[in-house]
Formats: sequence, C-alpha cells, structure tokens
Amino acid sequence: MYLALFVYSPLMTGFAYLGALLGTLLGTLFTTNSAEIYSGAWGYNGLLCAASLGGFCFVLNFQSTVLAVASIIFTTALQHVLNPAFATVRH
Repeated sequence: MYLALFVYSPLMTGFAYLGALLGTLLGTLFTTNSAEIYSGAWGYNGLLCAASLGGFCFVLNFQSTVLAVASIIFTTALQHVLNPAFATVRH
C-alpha cells in the first residue's frame, strides 16, 4: 500500500505513515488490548485522515500541516470515545 501511495504522491505517503504511526502510538495510551493495536485498528483512521488532508485534498502549507496532525489526534480520540459502542457489535 505504501509503495502504491509513494508512486502516486511521496508527500501523501509521508503523511499517511505519520498518521499510522501517531494513531498507533496514541492508541497504546488509550487501550490495553494489544490485539487491537497489532491488527492496525488504531492507526487506520489516522492514516486515512492524514493522507487525505496532507497531500490529497488540500494545498500543503503550514496551516494544512497543522490541520492534518490535529486530525490524527482528533480521530484517535474519537475512536477511543466511540470504541465501547462498537465493541458490543464486534462480539
């Protein structure tokens, strides 16, 4: 996936990797279930937001870079808040 993103846009690949990394690291603070972290569930939303805001939908400048990083943090926090509601659906 990262190779395909890199061919399309190296800048978007960097933001996608940052989103996955930061989302996963924040996920380790929010949950004790390591299976969710290792499956990539916590980094996926950060990856999507960072890739879309940092290189695909917006012109990159300082403000859009800060917006992309803030969206990673916000989506991970929102996932933490909504996770109990979806935990009943998964089990």
